[in-house]
Amino acid sequence: MLRLHSCNKNRIFLLILLCLLLVTELYALDHSVVIKVIELQTSLPVENAEVIDVNKKRKYKTDISGIVSISTQHNQFTKLTIRKKEFASIDTTFIENVDDTLIVTLSEKLHSIEKDIVVTATRSSTSKEESPLRISVIDAKQLEQTQSVTLAEGLQFQQGLRLENNCQNCGTTQIRINGLEGPYSQILIDSKPIFSTVSGVYGLEQIPSSMIESIEVLRGGASSMYGGNAVGGVINVLTKEPLANTAEFSTTGTSFGNGALELTSQLYGTLVNDDFTNGFTLYGTSRQRDPIDMNGDSFSEIARLRQNFIGTKFYTKPTKKSTIKLGYSFIDEDRRGGNKFELEPHQADITEWISSSTHFGTVSFDYEPTSTSTVSLYSGMSIVNRDSYYGANQDTNAYGTTDNNLFLLGTTYIQEISTKYFGEHVITTGIEIQYEELKDIALGYNRNLQQFVRQQGLYFQDNFQFYPYLDAIVGVRIDKHSMVNNLIVNPRMSLKYSPTPTIALRGNFSTGYRAPQAFNEDLHIQVVNGDLQIHLPGTNLREERSKSYSFNIEHTFTSKDVNITSSIEAFYTSLDGVFVYNNIGKDPMGNQVFERVNGNNSVVKGITVDFSSTISALFSMRASFTSQRNTFSDAVVWSEREVEIPGQGITLLQQSSNQYLRTPNNYGFFSLNFGPFSNFVTSISGVYTGSMSVPWYQENGDILLQTQNFFDVMVKGEYSLEAINGIQISAGIFNIFQSYQPVFDSGINRDAGFTYGPLKPRSIFFGVRYSLL
Repeated sequence: MLRLHSCNKNRIFLLILLCLLLVTELYALDHSVVIKVIELQTSLPVENAEVIDVNKKRKYKTDISGIVSISTQHNQFTKLTIRKKEFASIDTTFIENVDDTLIVTLSEKLHSIEKDIVVTATRSSTSKEESPLRISVIDAKQLEQTQSVTLAEGLQFQQGLRLENNCQNCGTTQIRINGLEGPYSQILIDSKPIFSTVSGVYGLEQIPSSMIESIEVLRGGASSMYGGNAVGGVINVLTKEPLANTAEFSTTGTSFGNGALELTSQLYGTLVNDDFTNGFTLYGTSRQRDPIDMNGDSFSEIARLRQNFIGTKFYTKPTKKSTIKLGYSFIDEDRRGGNKFELEPHQADITEWISSSTHFGTVSFDYEPTSTSTVSLYSGMSIVNRDSYYGANQDTNAYGTTDNNLFLLGTTYIQEISTKYFGEHVITTGIEIQYEELKDIALGYNRNLQQFVRQQGLYFQDNFQFYPYLDAIVGVRIDKHSMVNNLIVNPRMSLKYSPTPTIALRGNFSTGYRAPQAFNEDLHIQVVNGDLQIHLPGTNLREERSKSYSFNIEHTFTSKDVNITSSIEAFYTSLDGVFVYNNIGKDPMGNQVFERVNGNNSVVKGITVDFSSTISALFSMRASFTSQRNTFSDAVVWSEREVEIPGQGITLLQQSSNQYLRTPNNYGFFSLNFGPFSNFVTSISGVYTGSMSVPWYQENGDILLQTQNFFDVMVKGEYSLEAINGIQISAGIFNIFQSYQPVFDSGINRDAGFTYGPLKPRSIFFGVRYSLL
């Protein structure tokens, strides 16, 4: 008998074991699963649906039969995300140990957008997590939780944004993105730039939250897709669309403790047919606020407001591949600050009065010739008519009129391309034409401003993915502006790298410009020490140019009931030829005139940290903090006046600063919501504003005041009545710690621009909402 040596036995055993392990491993790696995606309503296959293996960061697409084969590991969990434009995304996890086909059904979305789908980054629907550009989003629920009744109030709760009040008399506000003033940002309504020059003065307070579905904010890196004035970023207001047959009415009353009241009523309703091919939305707001005098000098610190808003939106789908949308809004507003409100504006000691009517309108046609391409045609308009009075000491010549018309026409083509060797691409190209006419006549101010601006823009962008963990955007926009001699070319590059499924690194670069046209700050006339300050665009202005860089690290943790996202972003923007104002003396009417000219350079840099978490439906939290520095290369004069010095005669005294004024180095917000009971929810939110330098123009000498820190905290409770279905009552306190500006200028000769910090003092509110489903 042949006997094997013990050593040979061991070798044979090891060889057999190695072969078994190898076969097992190969079987695990080579195992495949067939996925078939069908439509819920018709059971028809869905072509070109994306099937994403979340664990391996691999992306597949279904064929014409709705089928795709993916490789999985045998007897191990596989997590998939299945999505397709116009359908609600599906997440599924399975252990595949048989060879059956996995059937996944997709249902058509009732929403035009989802919380995790954004459009501002690329002009097309993109997953927020996969976008190479980081987008921050606040939705209608968060607006409700923070008791934000206007766009302006809601923007306080966005990363890197700060709401600023600029006038005691009229209450004009502006949003700063990364410290840059309002005109550096582009405000869009449903992705269309119809927010005109005059709309930028008071428009942030004129857009009610009742019409807002969500707000998407892109900080920096936006100009190549959205044209001029997108240096700081883009604020895209997406309005509500029909979801179901429903109606909602709410009313909220606020008491400011000194007899002043504010009452806001909002209406929202939708109608849709059974197959969702037609839908209609109606929303309206009425807002009435008494003037508020904080220091007892009989002059208002918060303006009287009378505002009415009505808007509608309609869509129809003539075919399965086409959609027509129409939107229209009308705003009627009367705001007034100063004193003696019972008299005509010219009979008071100081009055800033603005009565305006605004029309917004959009129409769009979207057509999908194939499952991978989309053609969009759109147009929009904004018409503003305004009567105003900016004056003091009963000046009868201080009345003025302003007319501002804006018209927009554009087209966009989007093509998805999938290649074997060069990755997946989403090509976006388009043309946009804008015409704006501005006439601002105020004979008492010796001002007759007429401006006609034409802009044509051509843009191209490629959003591509070579590897599952690497996404990029390369784009360029070429603009011809009627007030700039040469073509303006602005490139944009963005890169996203995901070394793991939970970590994303993003880097962005873009250039931008701001044309030498009249902006909203030129239209606001301010009463300072009883005199009028008028700002005019200079005659030899050139465009302002910018370069922006940002780098972001984001980490996401997700389990069954917990979702936590944290990120840190560094940003840097350099500006060339910054617009500044020079005091050129008084005009024949005695008004102080400031002319806008090109200064030198400026740098804005900083870091934003933000954090959000959700634990089931019981708890959610958002918080953000920004630390930044804004400097000019050369100091800018902010105060200039003639003074008499004994023994020297009349001398021109100038004060200057190389820092941005009215801009804190540190600011942030938080929002906390928890509902331990099914019918009761508590919300706590707050806005932090750090110390800043604020100019105070006084008769005895101008000073640069260093303000205190502010922490404005709001507490709100909302209770759903069990006995009466659909009714919710709420109550709370704004600015619970009375963190508010301690001293205001007073009297007839006050500096109305000496205002800073939170918009509201401590005040109590109570609200009722009725929903009919």
